Amino acid sequence: MSIMMWEIAVSGLVIGIIIGVFAMCFGGRNLHEKKKLEDKLKQSQVDLMRYREELRNYLAQSLHLLDNLECDHKKLHQHIKNGSNVLLSHLVTSKSLYRYDLAESEVDKNQVPINFPRDYPEESKNVFSKPPFYTPLSK
Repeated sequence: MSIMMWEIAVSGLVIGIIIGVFAMCFGGRNLHEKKKLEDKLKQSQVDLMRYREELRNYLAQSLHLLDNLECDHKKLHQHIKNGSNVLLSHLVTSKSLYRYDLAESEVDKNQVPINFPRDYPEESKNVFSKPPFYTPLSK
């Protein structure tokens, strides 16, 4: 009995190895593809993080440049305003030749108001006050 038991155990081992080899040949492709997909996913995540960092740096630099542009614009505005007041003060006696100030948005008192076009008539009447062909019968 012990020889028969050894034969069964060895034959089971050989059959198991053969089944394992076939399983690895046909099922191993999925493992190889899965490994490729995992590597591709990790590479895509690294690329995404790098892209996000580049975008963050680009937006930070753009914001910095816009802040510089705003500051330079204010300096230019002040320079033109002060220069026009100093250089042309003998021509005009008003308080400022430069009408618009960045700090205040009100219109000068001597400026003519602008009449914007309207999409309604000047004297609008109530449409429902009289019928279109209303003629009183008696007075």
